[in-house]
Amino acid sequence: MKKTMTNNICVRVCVLQSLLVLAMATGNAQDVTNLAKHTAVAARVGETDIPTSTLRTRARMLASSPTADNDSDLQLLHRRALRQVIRETVLLKAADDEGLSLSDGDLSRGILEMQAAAAQSVDPSVRTAFDQAAGRLGVAVDQFSSEPRALAAYRRLWKLGAIRARIAERLPFEDRKDPAKIENAIERFVSEWKEPIIILPAGRQLTGEPQ
Repeated sequence: MKKTMTNNICVRVCVLQSLLVLAMATGNAQDVTNLAKHTAVAARVGETDIPTSTLRTRARMLASSPTADNDSDLQLLHRRALRQVIRETVLLKAADDEGLSLSDGDLSRGILEMQAAAAQSVDPSVRTAFDQAAGRLGVAVDQFSSEPRALAAYRRLWKLGAIRARIAERLPFEDRKDPAKIENAIERFVSEWKEPIIILPAGRQLTGEPQ
């Protein structure tokens, strides 16, 4: 069966819900890369470093999200950001281990399908997410589906959705549509990951965790 981004409803929902996050997070990719090279390491999953700059960026995203609870505790935001980034790092590693991938062509077609779906959304933030993301990348919205940075971002989102779906498929049939049970299964999967997960001093300082 041919793989596309929209074959699996779990993947489709994951990507649609991530549109606004992508619009907020994309920015100037080269600036982000350069910044990461000059910041301390907050945590490490196996041999993969998580820079403090990544946590700060994610904390800003959490604070400005439409679903934010107006929590002004910066350390709490950094703790939430650290949990999210560690979880995503583990899931992306698992997706690679299981050979979950998508070609650039299929990914571009999937992005176009998501653009069409977003245009029909009743949520204004979803309808405008592609325009915002394209603006941050400095490209026209009709060029977004072939822009390398957009492809890289959506490949990452697709992998997260695909490995989430794979974990859900391992649950008993009656539990596969229960969001709480899927979430618990993912948490167990991350907690039992084969590589060590280490919070380093720079990460503990940001999150207020004991050294």
